Amino acid sequence: VRVSAIHIFHAPYIFEILFDVVSMLLGDRLTKRIKMYSEDDDIIRQRLSRFFIKSLPTELGGDVKLDQEKWISERKEEGK
Repeated sequence: VRVSAIHIFHAPYIFEILFDVVSMLLGDRLTKRIKMYSEDDDIIRQRLSRFFIKSLPTELGGDVKLDQEKWISERKEEGK
């Protein structure tokens, strides 16, 4: 599996400290691919808008409307 980026949102403070320690053991390439966001939600949306904001559900400020009931009924009809 090839990982292009890992985005971590609202990680606990202890996780940020542990990540600093673990990142010394990881390679530079992988460490650069891990992004942590702990700011206010509006600031996070601004920073991510250039990436995939339209792919986020409406609950998170994106444009995708999720209909779980419809998805479940479609899976049942298909026999999955």
